Amino acid sequence: MIARPSVAAAQRAFQRGAYHEVLTLLAGATSAEALHLVGLAQRRLGDVDSAYETLSKAAVAQPNDPALARNLGLAARSAGDIDAALAAFERATELAPSFVAAWQSRGRAALDLERFDTAEQAFVKALKLDSGHVSSRYGLACVYVETGRAADARRELGVLQRAGRNDASIEFMLGRCELAAGDVDAAIVRLTRAHHAEPSELSLKTLAEALWMNDMPERFEQLIDAALAQPGLGAPAIDLARQADNPQLALAMLDRSGLVGADADAVRALTHIDIGAADDAESAARAALAADPTHRAAVAALVSALLMQGRGESALDTLAPMRAREPLNQNWLAYEATALRIAKPDAYATLLDHGRLVREFELPVPAGFASLDAFNTALLTALDQERPYRRRPLAQSLRGGNQTQNDLKRMTAPVVRAYLAALRTPVATYLEELDVAANHPLASRRTDDFRIAECWSVELEPGGYHVSHVHPRGWLSSAYYAYVPRPTADSRERREGWIKFGEPPFATIPDLPPDQWIEPRAGLLVLFPSFLWHGTAPFATGARRVTAPFDILPA
Repeated sequence: MIARPSVAAAQRAFQRGAYHEVLTLLAGATSAEALHLVGLAQRRLGDVDSAYETLSKAAVAQPNDPALARNLGLAARSAGDIDAALAAFERATELAPSFVAAWQSRGRAALDLERFDTAEQAFVKALKLDSGHVSSRYGLACVYVETGRAADARRELGVLQRAGRNDASIEFMLGRCELAAGDVDAAIVRLTRAHHAEPSELSLKTLAEALWMNDMPERFEQLIDAALAQPGLGAPAIDLARQADNPQLALAMLDRSGLVGADADAVRALTHIDIGAADDAESAARAALAADPTHRAAVAALVSALLMQGRGESALDTLAPMRAREPLNQNWLAYEATALRIAKPDAYATLLDHGRLVREFELPVPAGFASLDAFNTALLTALDQERPYRRRPLAQSLRGGNQTQNDLKRMTAPVVRAYLAALRTPVATYLEELDVAANHPLASRRTDDFRIAECWSVELEPGGYHVSHVHPRGWLSSAYYAYVPRPTADSRERREGWIKFGEPPFATIPDLPPDQWIEPRAGLLVLFPSFLWHGTAPFATGARRVTAPFDILPA
């Protein structure tokens, strides 16, 4: 057992910022107190994985220390294990119900996981304990913005402003409020001010997306060019250019900027995937992973490159650590399915039995409407009022169209509420009739109930389509067709606008065409696993097509 004086000396060293000295003084320590201090020093030194491991050991030895539980949660969050972080913060608040900082941390982790109700409850609790707790009030405003409650967010931000807080973060969130309210021009003014005052990756991405979706290409390009010279923003800026359907520009910017490091290499790898250069993508992805073995974008790029070369077994080996680390991430499941399709077709057929897992339903006529046609007409009118943008969001599958800004779950229009209520019957039927093995990704998460995690609407213009994609944070996903123009014989022969399943978003060896096609019609609801690649064929017939998709999660 280490002597108490060494712990006391290490505490003094920690207080003066001598973190390496803490590690030296406590080398070989095994007591919970010493491990706690070592973990804190490791975290301050940026060694987040070691800090997480050390603090986990300390928490096992001393499970009833609320401060230790919170610090473990902070380490877990830094290491990217947000579920474990939330569990640790919950433990901290159970041990010390008046621990304001732990409630704030609990809210922040829930917000990261998009568990908005949980986050709101945590922030409200923190503010009941301390009405002046700035980060909790700011977090509550973030929840309100994310859930489309702009007026509530402005109220909380106003409290902070009256208390003398008028920094860039407040201006940024007020800009987010304007976006949620559909006032894009006012939002761009505020977001520009906030970004210039305090540039960050988040402010860059938010402003860039607003400019892009509002069809302001010159300002978008100026923002990207300026970000190249700002510390930490070069690689994210170039990735925004890539997402804006300009991979050649992204490669030129990478060469011109001279950026190095895992982020830059990962962007280079993804850009090579976009243009079909598998060998170059593999080289860049491996360079990124040499610096950061768990870099998500680099892993995705490497797996894609391997699949493009027909190396399914290697892709499975590369995926294994991420599947273990993030078992619910639907992207990793989708890549795994594609690798199985190449390397182990029988296992793929077991995982994705399309006849059982892709189901078609006609939406029950929602309450208050005489027919499905009457309902769809009313729904279209309500959705058209929620489209403030001219272009698609960046980093989305949509090409040639637009998407609603706010989650339809937060809309109060009676027709939208009726739509959400009508969805319960077909979803419940799907889950009741789901017949797969207990270890299947769908069955393994099934509970007694479900919830709609997110709901939105997409309007495709003539020539529009969706590239193949998955829903990373979903479980069960959907396509509901509110409006589909009458097909012609030629358009049906070309499968214009049809939804396709199983085809990855990159060319592979061997070629992997869609496993299944479904022809859309107004009133059709298609349900399928969120990890199943799906996209649509472009269409030319008719003025537009309107869908209202949603994601389902276990309750």
